[in-house]
Amino acid sequence: MVEKPEYDYLVNTGMYILEPDCLKDIPENTSYHITELINQYIENGEKIGVYPVSENSWLDMGQFTEMENMLEKLGVK
Repeated sequence: MVEKPEYDYLVNTGMYILEPDCLKDIPENTSYHITELINQYIENGEKIGVYPVSENSWLDMGQFTEMENMLEKLGVK
């Protein structure tokens, strides 16, 4: 087992930003995955955008030392 191995490939960070009127396209009272909505929009010729997040454009704060580094980089400390 390798603790926190490094990989170099694109992943989905799981953050979705939608226009408020997208809510009307999501069925009520049922499980509906965001990828279904995205595919529906693609099939209808709607615009779907992505924003790549590079390794240096986000800060980890999962451990106290990482949080300290993050605060320092942001100039909070």
